[in-house]
Amino acid sequence: MNRGDCRLRISDCRFQIVDCRSGIGDRGSGISDCRLYILDCIFRIEKIINLKSKKVDSKELQNRTKRFALDIIKLVANLPNNRIGWTISDQIIRSSTSVAANYRAVCRAKSDRDFISKMGTIIEEADETLFWLEMIEEAKLMAEDLEIFKLKTEANELVSIFVSSAKTVKNRLNR
Repeated sequence: MNRGDCRLRISDCRFQIVDCRSGIGDRGSGISDCRLYILDCIFRIEKIINLKSKKVDSKELQNRTKRFALDIIKLVANLPNNRIGWTISDQIIRSSTSVAANYRAVCRAKSDRDFISKMGTIIEEADETLFWLEMIEEAKLMAEDLEIFKLKTEANELVSIFVSSAKTVKNRLNR
């Protein structure tokens, strides 16, 4: 990666201010000489992808959507073996594999209208997969934050690619 291709995101931090002395500080606040402790932060390095400058071919996207579905299958193997885990596993596997299967169908679309219709299904399924990833993360069903983060990033990127593609074809139809 080149410089400027990544950004550091810091979130979910707790702060603790200790050892403060009364008095006039540099800015006249009445408090000076404090120590600030940063506790329990999540640091994420995110890759910045310019989707407009990167052309993606259909075969590459077929492989990418299949790999995404396989990564989801591997992830859900770590969900709890209970009713909640089973329910989420079923839903997220259905939606993620639907993205891959329906993208293959899009590649064989008979017309622009057929393409747009099928692409709408893919966008919905990719967004549903993103929803289930958020549920896993927010319910703290797994400790694998980095893997969930990578899959959420991929789901967002796929949605962006599919929305952009559908808009391009819609604009061509409306000329």
